[in-house]
Amino acid sequence: MKKHPVKLHITGTQFTDPDQTVSDFFVEGKMNSENGQLYLEYPEPGEHGLGEVTTVLRYDGKLLKLERDGESGLLIEKGRRHICQYHTPLGDVYIGVNGGDIKVTDSPERLDMEIDYAIDINTSLASRNNIKIKAQRL
Repeated sequence: MKKHPVKLHITGTQFTDPDQTVSDFFVEGKMNSENGQLYLEYPEPGEHGLGEVTTVLRYDGKLLKLERDGESGLLIEKGRRHICQYHTPLGDVYIGVNGGDIKVTDSPERLDMEIDYAIDINTSLASRNNIKIKAQRL
């Protein structure tokens, strides 16, 4: 599977009552689309000052899998709740991920994605989340 270079603009928004946190960054990554599967790989700043991590996103048109350094993973699927293991500096935690809309617009020059999901801990809403990814093929 040949990975093509892309320039990414990624905006992540986390909504917690009453606050909103936005993470916005530009980075170069790799992308491939094959057999109905979309694949993105890119570096991003690690949480809690732990340095850079590699994020891999796979989407088959229904289920989106988001992994950071192969340790933490989120499964996002519209209308479904998945229990996911998430690695933190204090240890692993299990969270519920409730999938919302996943929108993809693909053209020869660029790819746009928007991903909505909610996270719960012990079935109590922790945050609503939105990720926007704009990938410009290089």
